Amino acid sequence: MRLANTVRTKGDIEDSRRYPVGLGALAVIVSTLFFFLLFWNRFLGIRSGDGEYGGGMAFLAGLMPYRDYFTASTPLNIFKSAAILSLFGQTLIAVRAFAVFERALMALVLCFWLRRLFRTPHAVLGAVVAIILSAGDIADPLCSYNHDAIFLAMLSGFLASFALDQFRGLRPVAFLAMTSGIFACLSFLTKQTIGLGASAVTPVVVAAVLLRLDGRRRAAIWAGAFLLGWAVPAGVFLLWLSHLGILDNFLSMVFVKGPAAKAAHPGDFLLRTLFVLRSIYLRNAFLGLLALILSWTALRRSGAKEHEQLRSEETESGVTRDTLAVFAITLGAILLGILASYSFHLSAGNMDKLWVYYVEFGLFALLMEYSIRCFRGNLTRRQGQFALLATVSLVLALMLSLSWPIFEAMLIPGLGFLTAASLDGTRPRFRLLIYAVAVLAIAAETRYKLEVPFGFGTLYDPPVRIAHSTSTLPQLRGLLLPQSTVDFVDGTVNIISAHSTAQDTIFTYPEIGVLYSLSARTSPTLAGSHNIDVINDQFAREEAMRLLNARPAVIIYRHQEESELLSDELVWRHGNRSGQRDIIAAIESLIKDYKLVASYKIGDSPVPILVYVRK
Repeated sequence: MRLANTVRTKGDIEDSRRYPVGLGALAVIVSTLFFFLLFWNRFLGIRSGDGEYGGGMAFLAGLMPYRDYFTASTPLNIFKSAAILSLFGQTLIAVRAFAVFERALMALVLCFWLRRLFRTPHAVLGAVVAIILSAGDIADPLCSYNHDAIFLAMLSGFLASFALDQFRGLRPVAFLAMTSGIFACLSFLTKQTIGLGASAVTPVVVAAVLLRLDGRRRAAIWAGAFLLGWAVPAGVFLLWLSHLGILDNFLSMVFVKGPAAKAAHPGDFLLRTLFVLRSIYLRNAFLGLLALILSWTALRRSGAKEHEQLRSEETESGVTRDTLAVFAITLGAILLGILASYSFHLSAGNMDKLWVYYVEFGLFALLMEYSIRCFRGNLTRRQGQFALLATVSLVLALMLSLSWPIFEAMLIPGLGFLTAASLDGTRPRFRLLIYAVAVLAIAAETRYKLEVPFGFGTLYDPPVRIAHSTSTLPQLRGLLLPQSTVDFVDGTVNIISAHSTAQDTIFTYPEIGVLYSLSARTSPTLAGSHNIDVINDQFAREEAMRLLNARPAVIIYRHQEESELLSDELVWRHGNRSGQRDIIAAIESLIKDYKLVASYKIGDSPVPILVYVRK
């Protein structure tokens, strides 16, 4: 039999070395928790940062998505949030704590997946770098359906990787395929774009590699069992929606109305990506391409390694020593970022986008190489594993780009893969350079998140260093917030309580959805969020009419400057007038007959949030 068909994964070499593996897992968990616990409870997520909490609270209040309100995504994240809130108390910190736990678990799964291909210290650094830098998105609220869907897709791909091992029987392959299909479907039920990507590519890539290496029978069993596993949760979900009588609403909102807010035609996604690249991130793309050029030889060398090469590089003492060194590097980099955050401050912007472009370019290049090898019949089993990880990572990034062309969640799991492969394929004397880059990237990310823990649009939560106050609201127990945030949220909820009853409605624009949950009030409109990428223009005009007819008891309104509106319309509507202007016109018409009772400024934001009550 050819050597190409006897190569086993790197994890097989370390099976008898449990101590280094356990140490690597501990390093990943501690480093991840150390980073996220610096800011996890020090921001509110004022502007569009509470979606998971709000969805869970609405479900517990008896409001059903697709029936009682508009939502553009599949509902598993809402159900998960409701379960957490019912088990651990209806506080924002409950879902936030679970989100931190989930990020640590994501890092651990990524580390184990990488360890199947690379040395433990390389897998550890790759996992930690990917998880920390993926939090660099300014609009990452930690409680994120994006990360839920990515995590489930990763579990699907991780299980699929075992099916590519040489000595797996047909029954284990079928079991792995079914469980992989179940997790892919759960990813789809969390967010349809990410889940569809994982559901499409994972079975195809594994089947293609198995067909090339092990023959038709194994490939057919894999594909059939995957589809069976995927169909079970999907069938249960669709039957449940049909029983509730909301299947048609679900299909319309998730596959018609929701996508129409982001693109009138499929080509709009590409045009938006090119526009954002040209106008904002061209330098980042150039730097990402340069990083790929510098690391390309190492990436190809790592994929070309064979079993005996890997064995010759491994000693238990060497693995333990190097893993401890990586552990120290990651903790030291986070500490460096903490010190930097108190020494000098920065504006809301960072250089993480260059790593996103590096990941996209690198994964695409590797996928092209291994596709050609598979077609020519000279693909090794290790390269088949590389092809699976590269394809899953690239497709997840592309599916995420449908929400916004470029943001840091796209780094999972691709950056971890490329980091570990670069270390694996680089000669020892050059690895210090990669370690240095990793330290600088982690330190910069830490400093950035302490300065801007969350922001959306033009409204940013203030820095962590001034978050020392507590709210009187029981739902915010456990959070330490800036005083300006506490003044706003406590004061506004008190105003709502004083000027409305439980049967009254309130309205926030732009979306400050956390106020609906904190005040136990609902919106008079069908949607709770009216962001330009959530509702299409026709729907926005309908919502404006609902608002005018309802005359909510309280309106919380932050004026949008014309430049902000024009910018949104340029990105999302090709410069055409958007339905957002109809909602704004409705608000401006209503507040003429309302009384302004409060004005709040958050941090250094020059635009106040105004609170109006109905006369």
